[in-house]
Amino acid sequence: MRRFGSGLELPGAIRLVLLPLMSNRKERLSLTGLPVLSNISDIMKKTLSLPISSRKVLPLLGEQIKLARLRRKLSAAVVAERAGISRSTLWQIEKGNPSVALGAYFLVLFALGLEQDLLSVAQDDVLGRKLQDANLVVRKRAAKVQKAVAP
Repeated sequence: MRRFGSGLELPGAIRLVLLPLMSNRKERLSLTGLPVLSNISDIMKKTLSLPISSRKVLPLLGEQIKLARLRRKLSAAVVAERAGISRSTLWQIEKGNPSVALGAYFLVLFALGLEQDLLSVAQDDVLGRKLQDANLVVRKRAAKVQKAVAP
């Protein structure tokens, strides 16, 4: 076993595969030929790309959360403390940053007393119900076949 700086111990077989990947180069090719990020901070720096049609949804949600906070006359520091997140995370939520975890959004809604609003998401799924109804197949049972009884 070999111990790495983070206290991680790896057996020899795994070490043979991982050591070439754990270099100072920013990007290497894995065994499959796909690029592998060698540093965890590189993964965190990647930005999420949302579909064009939904890029306005998170900023709108963030704006609604901010307005709810201001209507309650609560400061960002108070809401962040009640939610158990940092003020910068709350600021990112209010800006609609897509990299913030959904759990953080829920914590803020809970701190504002709006957690029940999440229950209305996809509650009345008109399109889904139409698709479900279109795929319903009414199956008919096959007619029973009477076996002839030999005398």
